[in-house]
Amino acid sequence: MSKLNDLATEPKLAPLTAADIESLHRLASKPNKIPVVILRFSSRITRDEWMEKRSHLKATKSVVYFLDNLTALNKKQLWMMGERCAEKQYQYAWQVEGKLFSRKADGQCAIRIETEADLDKMC
Repeated sequence: MSKLNDLATEPKLAPLTAADIESLHRLASKPNKIPVVILRFSSRITRDEWMEKRSHLKATKSVVYFLDNLTALNKKQLWMMGERCAEKQYQYAWQVEGKLFSRKADGQCAIRIETEADLDKMC
């Protein structure tokens, strides 16, 4: 937890306590790879604060990334959406809290992608 609190100083986040973390564990990794750490916050508010401030970590040249843990279905849909966006020349494809979105260009409305059928509607 001390490593996480070291990260919290740059984006000016409050230090984490044991009560803020529901679970924290490391996944097995391949040789010569940095192991993945799964962190589940006990509070949605704390999680949202960390996710909101994660862009500040890029300025510190940190090798730490904060990503949502997607279901297998969402991972597949996100990959398919990325492929379709490249085909149709969409500039943006992203996910927020498991919800998938795409946008053709700056200034245009975002499109919510809920099913594979929605991918076919992209023009």
